Amino acid sequence: MTVKINEERAVARVVHQQVQGMLEKNLELLDQVIAPNANLVHITGTVQSKAE
Repeated sequence: MTVKINEERAVARVVHQQVQGMLEKNLELLDQVIAPNANLVHITGTVQSKAE
């Protein structure tokens, strides 16, 4: 159970960093926490690459 809680905290930490990076327009932080080949899907369904 401890491993699962630690994994959940680690995921929550990265999600928080990503949101903070977006709010602050901190491209360096976003580059660190988003995988190089990631595709982000907007609520409208539009798919964006990390570079976009």
